[in-house]
Amino acid sequence: MKKRNLVIVAFMLVAAMTIGVGYAALSVTLNVNGTASVSGADAAEEFQEDVYFSNAEKVKSTGTRTDNAGEAIVDTITISDDKRTASFEVKTLMGVNEYVEYTFTVKNDSTMAAAVTPTFTETNDDSAYKVEVMGIEKDAPFQLAANDGEQEFTVKITLEKMPTDSDKTYTLTFRINLDAVINNQ
Repeated sequence: MKKRNLVIVAFMLVAAMTIGVGYAALSVTLNVNGTASVSGADAAEEFQEDVYFSNAEKVKSTGTRTDNAGEAIVDTITISDDKRTASFEVKTLMGVNEYVEYTFTVKNDSTMAAAVTPTFTETNDDSAYKVEVMGIEKDAPFQLAANDGEQEFTVKITLEKMPTDSDKTYTLTFRINLDAVINNQ
Protein backbone atom coordinates (compact mmCIF):
# COMPACT_ATOMS: atom_id res chain seq x y z
CA MET A 1 0.00 0.00 0.00
CA LYS A 2 2.89 2.27 0.72
CA LYS A 3 4.35 1.50 -2.66
CA ARG A 4 1.01 2.20 -4.28
CA ASN A 5 0.72 5.61 -2.57
CA LEU A 6 4.27 6.43 -3.60
CA VAL A 7 3.45 5.58 -7.25
CA ILE A 8 0.32 7.78 -7.16
CA VAL A 9 2.25 10.74 -5.67
CA ALA A 10 5.04 10.29 -8.24
CA PHE A 11 2.48 10.09 -11.06
CA MET A 12 0.80 13.32 -9.82
CA LEU A 13 4.15 15.14 -9.67
CA VAL A 14 5.08 13.99 -13.18
CA ALA A 15 1.63 15.03 -14.48
CA ALA A 16 1.90 18.48 -12.85
CA MET A 17 5.39 19.01 -14.28
CA THR A 18 4.22 17.88 -17.72
CA ILE A 19 1.30 20.29 -17.63
CA GLY A 20 3.62 23.14 -16.49
CA VAL A 21 6.21 22.41 -19.19
CA GLY A 22 3.48 22.06 -21.82
CA TYR A 23 1.93 25.37 -20.81
CA ALA A 24 5.31 27.11 -20.91
CA ALA A 25 6.07 25.63 -24.32
CA LEU A 26 2.77 26.75 -25.75
CA SER A 27 2.74 30.19 -24.11
CA VAL A 28 3.76 33.25 -26.09
CA THR A 29 5.20 36.35 -24.53
CA LEU A 30 3.52 39.42 -25.97
CA ASN A 31 5.63 42.56 -26.04
CA VAL A 32 4.00 45.81 -27.16
CA ASN A 33 6.35 48.59 -28.16
CA GLY A 34 5.18 51.91 -29.50
CA THR A 35 5.07 55.64 -29.26
CA ALA A 36 2.03 57.83 -28.93
CA SER A 37 2.30 61.08 -30.82
CA VAL A 38 0.26 63.84 -32.33
CA SER A 39 1.18 64.29 -35.93
CA GLY A 40 -0.05 65.98 -38.99
CA ALA A 41 -0.70 69.58 -39.79
CA ASP A 42 -4.33 69.45 -38.60
CA ALA A 43 -3.44 68.09 -35.15
CA ALA A 44 -0.63 70.60 -34.67
CA GLU A 45 -2.85 73.47 -35.82
CA GLU A 46 -5.64 72.38 -33.49
CA PHE A 47 -3.20 72.25 -30.58
CA GLN A 48 -1.90 75.74 -31.48
CA GLU A 49 -5.48 77.06 -31.48
CA ASP A 50 -5.97 75.75 -27.93
CA VAL A 51 -3.10 77.93 -26.63
CA TYR A 52 -4.03 81.59 -26.97
CA PHE A 53 -4.16 85.09 -25.48
CA SER A 54 -7.29 85.15 -23.34
CA ASN A 55 -6.77 88.71 -22.09
CA ALA A 56 -4.71 91.81 -22.85
CA GLU A 57 -5.20 95.11 -21.10
CA LYS A 58 -3.45 98.32 -20.17
CA VAL A 59 -3.21 98.33 -16.38
CA LYS A 60 -1.20 101.46 -15.66
CA SER A 61 0.12 104.52 -17.44
CA THR A 62 1.89 107.69 -16.40
CA GLY A 63 1.84 109.02 -19.97
CA THR A 64 0.75 112.64 -20.34
CA ARG A 65 0.79 113.22 -24.10
CA THR A 66 -2.15 115.14 -25.58
CA ASP A 67 -3.11 116.16 -29.10
CA ASN A 68 -3.22 119.77 -30.38
CA ALA A 69 -6.70 120.22 -28.93
CA GLY A 70 -5.53 119.14 -25.47
CA GLU A 71 -7.28 115.77 -25.66
CA ALA A 72 -5.46 112.78 -24.18
CA ILE A 73 -3.80 110.49 -26.70
CA VAL A 74 -4.91 106.86 -26.32
CA ASP A 75 -2.68 103.79 -26.55
CA THR A 76 -4.14 100.87 -28.48
CA ILE A 77 -3.99 97.15 -27.76
CA THR A 78 -5.40 94.37 -29.93
CA ILE A 79 -5.46 90.59 -30.03
CA SER A 80 -5.52 89.03 -33.50
CA ASP A 81 -8.56 87.04 -34.69
CA ASP A 82 -6.69 83.76 -34.15
CA LYS A 83 -5.70 84.98 -30.64
CA ARG A 84 -2.05 84.08 -31.29
CA THR A 85 -0.71 87.64 -31.56
CA ALA A 86 -1.13 90.63 -29.27
CA SER A 87 -0.16 94.06 -30.57
CA PHE A 88 0.00 97.35 -28.81
CA GLU A 89 0.93 100.85 -29.80
CA VAL A 90 2.32 103.21 -27.20
CA LYS A 91 1.61 106.86 -28.01
CA THR A 92 1.06 108.46 -24.61
CA LEU A 93 4.65 108.71 -23.37
CA MET A 94 6.00 112.23 -23.65
CA GLY A 95 8.36 112.77 -20.73
CA VAL A 96 11.43 110.88 -19.55
CA ASN A 97 10.55 108.05 -17.13
CA GLU A 98 6.88 108.01 -18.11
CA TYR A 99 5.73 104.44 -18.60
CA VAL A 100 2.84 102.21 -19.54
CA GLU A 101 2.14 98.65 -18.35
CA TYR A 102 0.14 95.99 -20.14
CA THR A 103 -0.93 92.66 -18.65
CA PHE A 104 -1.43 89.61 -20.84
CA THR A 105 -2.93 86.22 -20.01
CA VAL A 106 -2.11 83.11 -22.06
CA LYS A 107 -4.43 80.12 -21.66
CA ASN A 108 -4.14 76.43 -22.57
CA ASP A 109 -7.49 74.73 -23.30
CA SER A 110 -5.92 71.55 -24.71
CA THR A 111 -5.73 68.23 -22.88
CA MET A 112 -1.93 68.29 -23.12
CA ALA A 113 0.58 70.43 -21.26
CA ALA A 114 2.28 73.04 -23.43
CA ALA A 115 5.65 74.73 -23.65
CA VAL A 116 4.92 78.23 -24.91
CA THR A 117 7.50 80.60 -26.36
CA PRO A 118 6.41 84.20 -26.78
CA THR A 119 8.33 86.19 -29.38
CA PHE A 120 8.50 89.92 -28.73
CA THR A 121 8.96 92.16 -31.77
CA GLU A 122 9.43 95.89 -31.82
CA THR A 123 8.35 97.26 -35.19
CA ASN A 124 10.42 100.39 -34.84
CA ASP A 125 13.89 100.05 -33.37
CA ASP A 126 14.02 102.94 -30.95
CA SER A 127 16.54 103.02 -28.16
CA ALA A 128 14.57 105.77 -26.41
CA TYR A 129 12.33 103.10 -24.87
CA LYS A 130 13.11 100.45 -22.28
CA VAL A 131 11.00 97.28 -22.45
CA GLU A 132 10.71 95.07 -19.36
CA VAL A 133 8.83 91.78 -19.12
CA MET A 134 7.69 90.60 -15.68
CA GLY A 135 6.16 87.23 -14.80
CA ILE A 136 8.02 85.28 -17.50
CA GLU A 137 11.44 85.41 -19.13
CA LYS A 138 11.40 87.43 -22.35
CA ASP A 139 11.66 85.20 -25.45
CA ALA A 140 12.05 82.05 -23.28
CA PRO A 141 9.56 79.17 -23.07
CA PHE A 142 7.21 78.85 -20.14
CA GLN A 143 5.08 75.86 -19.15
CA LEU A 144 1.29 75.76 -19.24
CA ALA A 145 -0.64 72.95 -17.60
CA ALA A 146 -3.28 71.12 -19.60
CA ASN A 147 -6.98 71.86 -19.22
CA ASP A 148 -7.24 75.58 -18.49
CA GLY A 149 -3.62 76.27 -17.52
CA GLU A 150 -2.93 80.01 -17.45
CA GLN A 151 0.09 82.29 -17.31
CA GLU A 152 -0.08 86.02 -16.75
CA PHE A 153 2.75 88.41 -17.51
CA THR A 154 3.26 92.15 -17.66
CA VAL A 155 5.12 94.28 -20.19
CA LYS A 156 6.33 97.68 -19.00
CA ILE A 157 7.54 100.28 -21.50
CA THR A 158 9.42 103.31 -20.19
CA LEU A 159 10.54 106.37 -22.16
CA GLU A 160 14.19 106.71 -21.11
CA LYS A 161 15.27 109.68 -23.20
CA MET A 162 13.72 112.31 -25.37
CA PRO A 163 14.14 111.80 -29.10
CA THR A 164 16.52 114.30 -30.68
CA ASP A 165 14.28 114.71 -33.73
CA SER A 166 11.53 117.21 -32.90
CA ASP A 167 9.26 115.54 -35.44
CA LYS A 168 9.50 112.21 -33.63
CA THR A 169 6.05 110.76 -32.99
CA TYR A 170 6.73 109.00 -29.67
CA THR A 171 5.04 105.87 -30.98
CA LEU A 172 6.27 102.37 -30.24
CA THR A 173 4.51 99.42 -31.84
CA PHE A 174 5.07 96.06 -30.24
CA ARG A 175 3.90 92.52 -31.10
CA ILE A 176 3.91 89.29 -29.12
CA ASN A 177 3.50 86.05 -31.07
CA LEU A 178 2.87 82.73 -29.34
CA ASP A 179 4.41 79.44 -30.40
CA ALA A 180 3.20 76.40 -28.44
CA VAL A 181 4.44 72.83 -28.56
CA ILE A 182 3.30 69.78 -26.62
CA ASN A 183 5.28 69.43 -23.42
CA ASN A 184 6.13 65.74 -23.05
CA GLN A 185 7.57 66.09 -19.57
